[in-house]
Amino acid sequence: MEKCFMCGKMSTIYNEQGIPMCRAHQHHEAANLKCPTCGGDLDVLAGKYGKFLNCFRCGNISFYKLKQVGNIYFLKKG
Repeated sequence: MEKCFMCGKMSTIYNEQGIPMCRAHQHHEAANLKCPTCGGDLDVLAGKYGKFLNCFRCGNISFYKLKQVGNIYFLKKG
């Protein structure tokens, strides 16, 4: 089972961008989904082991790697 990207609890739902979230954070959206290496846009894709991010120039990046290295923040929608 995947973990909530914001708090680490078990995710039960995905937000509108396809990022795994818990019910408390389901209305939050990532405001800065940029590649930490080249600054390009990231796409959310589903794979065998869960959701991940893909940069057109740099390749695949895991959510948790982006959280450690990237400058990602979330805003509450609605």
